[in-house]
Amino acid sequence: MESVENQASGGLNPTAGQIENRAREIGRKVDTASAKLHNTWDGAASQVKTRIGDTGKNVKNKLAGAGTQAKEKLAAAKVATTNKAQGYKLNVEQQVHAHPFRAIGYAFGAGALLGLLLRRRR
Repeated sequence: MESVENQASGGLNPTAGQIENRAREIGRKVDTASAKLHNTWDGAASQVKTRIGDTGKNVKNKLAGAGTQAKEKLAAAKVATTNKAQGYKLNVEQQVHAHPFRAIGYAFGAGALLGLLLRRRR
């Protein structure tokens, strides 16, 4: 005859050995799931590390290229400015040689104006 408890549980009254086996099975499943999660995490971390490294290299290369371009543009601007300044210098020298009294008058006027401005400042 079955006991009342056995009948209430549908005839399933596990023994200590069955409970122990079930616990081991659950432990193995937890270990397997933990290992899978660990492997997934390691793979994701590796991918992120690779992508960050690649992005860093790309940024470094772009900045190096931009720096080189800026350097080249600055050098070209320096050459252009120097050439323009030399052209202005040559033009002023030619004008002074062609019109010496006019040049003296401009120099005197500029000096007088500068003197007035500096005197007012004090």
